Amino acid sequence: MKVINVCGFNISGCTAAFDFLYDYENFGTVNREFHETGFLKCKYSFGGAIQSVLLGNKFRPTKEDLFASLMGDTPKIFHDDISNLAVSNHLKSRKSMLVQYGSVYATFTKQALSAIPDDVASMSESDALSMYSSVAVDWMRNLIAHVPEQNFPSHKITQDSILLFKNDPPGKFPYMASLIPNGVTVTVLRDPFDACFDFNRFYNIDTTEASVTEFCSMLASWLRTAVNQLKRFSEQIGKKYYVVRFEDLVQKDTTRQNLLKTLGLESRQKVGKVFSPQQSSKNVGLSRDLAPQYKKIVSDLVMKDFNILVALLGERELLIK
Repeated sequence: MKVINVCGFNISGCTAAFDFLYDYENFGTVNREFHETGFLKCKYSFGGAIQSVLLGNKFRPTKEDLFASLMGDTPKIFHDDISNLAVSNHLKSRKSMLVQYGSVYATFTKQALSAIPDDVASMSESDALSMYSSVAVDWMRNLIAHVPEQNFPSHKITQDSILLFKNDPPGKFPYMASLIPNGVTVTVLRDPFDACFDFNRFYNIDTTEASVTEFCSMLASWLRTAVNQLKRFSEQIGKKYYVVRFEDLVQKDTTRQNLLKTLGLESRQKVGKVFSPQQSSKNVGLSRDLAPQYKKIVSDLVMKDFNILVALLGERELLIK
């Protein structure tokens, strides 16, 4: 079954892309209750393990740690705040998947994770990367093969059914996109000024020099990571990772049609009305309310890396316009 993964760079508007695609016929989701799962994103899942290896960090979750996380439980090595919104949402989502899939979910998860050796902490970086990647692919193949028919609006799976992931992996990890079996990733990239303003608003953070600087440093790091992985794993990623600007997606019908064409969906019938370009367009230009001194921080800390990524995507024909 073909898989389309929709993701972004935090507060980038990937929900709009998800809603746009989900309006078309024969789309289902890996989790019908919570669309976002985090199994390629969460620190205590495949994304966290693989990203740690790529960064040369010592963090190496064991098969027991990963099993607990994928079952929706807290791993023994857990050191984060359990009340953190992203953490709690991922755990709730996986518990929901466990109910939807039934006992087969735990069975294929344990089987895939059995390939992780007990001495994972002492493996070389290249061996650990290969091993974690192979396990992630094996697990996802089973996840796709056993997705319940109830996760599709028609309650049946046909030859042209497509499965949607959401925010797995986030846009900053193009390497992870290369691991999704028969999958292609669409990453939404938003104007950094709007993203900065909306981040503080969404998470109820007071807009201060410190908060703006923290967000900008984080976003710049993500942009650099995306560039580095696109260059390092160019052949492996190939055409499995595309980017669309949020502003283009919600304001230009030509961009939406080009997205469908890129994904081979131009002949699909639209059957839903969830996506509202008029409503989503209200989130364009929010940074007009951002004070000049904060706009300067965004400009100084983010825009160079943002423009480097956009230029690279253009060169690789990975930017959908």
